[in-house]
Amino acid sequence: MSVAYRTVCADCRLEAPPLGGDGYVGYPSASERSFDPEDDGLSTFGSIYLGLEAIGMTTLEYDAYLSFLKSHEGHSVRVLSENDADPWETDPGSSAAYRGPSESGQSASGYIRGHFELRCYECRRRRWTEDPDLARERGELEVSASRMQLFVERVMSNFDGDFHDSEPFGFGALELVAGFLERHRGHRVVSTITLAEKGERGAS
Repeated sequence: MSVAYRTVCADCRLEAPPLGGDGYVGYPSASERSFDPEDDGLSTFGSIYLGLEAIGMTTLEYDAYLSFLKSHEGHSVRVLSENDADPWETDPGSSAAYRGPSESGQSASGYIRGHFELRCYECRRRRWTEDPDLARERGELEVSASRMQLFVERVMSNFDGDFHDSEPFGFGALELVAGFLERHRGHRVVSTITLAEKGERGAS
C-alpha cells in the first residue's frame, strides 16, 4: 500500500495544494537548480517544472504547487508522510493557527481537461496520454532539440527518485512521452493538449 505525502510550510502552518496521487515530486523548492544541496539526491521541483514546461506538459496542480513554493520562498517547507507529525506539534512556539490545505489561488480559467499529445509530422505518428489532466488551453508547441534535451535532463534523468505517485497526466505518462521523443529525435515533433471530451473546460 502506497504512503501518502503532503507538503507543508512549517513557518506559516499551511499545507501546499496537493499534487495528484497524494505523492511528491522532487525537493520542495522553486529554485531552477538541478539539485538542492540540502537534500539527498532529489531534483528541485522548480528544475523539474522547467523541463515539463519546455515541452508544454505542465498542469493546473503543478502550476498551483509552484506558486505555493514561490510564495513561501525562504520558509521551512517540508514534505511529510502520513506517518509524520506536523512540525508545529513538536515546536509550538508560533501562535499561528493551522489552516489546513491551502487554496491553490490558481483559477481554472484558461485550463481544459485534456490529454497531452505528441505528433511527428515526418512519420505521421502520434501518441497521447491515457489519462487526461487539467492543462492550459493552447495551440501546438514545436518540441525543438533544445526543448527535448531540457525535458530529458530535468525530468527523466532522476525519474525514479523524483516522482512518487504524482506524474502529470497519470501513471506512465512521462515514460510514454520520453519514449516517443527518443524514437523521433531529429524529426519535427509538436505537442498539444487534446480535449478529453467535448465541453470539458475548466475544473470538473
